[in-house]
Amino acid sequence: MTQVNNTVGAGVLLKGTAMLVRTAKGIWIAVAGVALLVLGLLASGAIDVPGARLDLGSLGLVGVYCTFAYGFFHTVGGIVGDVQKGEIFTVANGAKFRVLGWLILVLGLFDWTSNVADLVARIGEIDQIRAWHYVLSGLLYALISPALLLAAPVLFITGRIFDAGAAMRETVEGTI
Repeated sequence: MTQVNNTVGAGVLLKGTAMLVRTAKGIWIAVAGVALLVLGLLASGAIDVPGARLDLGSLGLVGVYCTFAYGFFHTVGGIVGDVQKGEIFTVANGAKFRVLGWLILVLGLFDWTSNVADLVARIGEIDQIRAWHYVLSGLLYALISPALLLAAPVLFITGRIFDAGAAMRETVEGTI
């Protein structure tokens, strides 16, 4: 593999990014663990919070979010690690970008549909004073959430660009 000529600033930036991704992944695992523990205790009835509505479906939703977030941080960490090693345009990194695209797409669709369903479910139980706040904030989020979905095609395209870059790199290395 050819090494990328890193300047001092780029090297520091890569190390900082790698540290940030590892820290975010660790924090997310800790938060997810605590959230799942608390939700599990609430769902089992071991602790009682007046007015809290919770069932095992809610616990499952948190598990889905935690799994997707872990996959996201793990994949980004893999890309950053490869870039640190100088292995930028590889087929593996192209595949990692496509994985990120699928994670964003599925999580965005899941998030959007759950927010719209929550908005529809709450319309009947909201008092008149707060109704407009809930409706407007819910509609605003329902409109913003699909904008996040636009990141998925960008990641798919980036994956294809990395595949093409890997092919060009192999061609250049084969001619030298």
